[in-house]
Amino acid sequence: MIYESPVCIPAGDSAVTVEIGDEISPEINRKVRDLMLAVESRNISGVVDVVPSYRSLLVCYDPSVIGLDQITKKLKRLADFPTSETAVEPRVVRIPVLYGGDAGPDLDFVGTHNGLTQQAVIDIHTGPSYLVYMLGFSPGFPYLGGMSGVIATPRLPT
Repeated sequence: MIYESPVCIPAGDSAVTVEIGDEISPEINRKVRDLMLAVESRNISGVVDVVPSYRSLLVCYDPSVIGLDQITKKLKRLADFPTSETAVEPRVVRIPVLYGGDAGPDLDFVGTHNGLTQQAVIDIHTGPSYLVYMLGFSPGFPYLGGMSGVIATPRLPT
């Protein structure tokens, strides 16, 4: 659910988390992305970084330049207004993939676990376009949305 008004939560002494909703959804994530673009385009004095997640935006700021109350008011104002002026269509990035062998040693396990052939797993995996909700703490690790539950597989023990 998208909150009627964004919820701002202090995150330490120099950041604030702006929560837009309480679930993972493309709509909520689009609002997070729009807010991030709005903050970046405004060049708000004291803002030093923005970090988007599935459903919130962490805004890091310099407390010697702007205080928590000031930054919170600005962020709520930006989140409450339509963002058509800052909305930018996401890029489409095509990523080549290899399956099986050394390039994809889990292909057999995914197929066996789900009762599918290797080719069926590949077809299901390469069929849709995926939304990258955010990049993770590992360099370049994308958190994707839209993966088919038909190929859902538990993590390996090691």
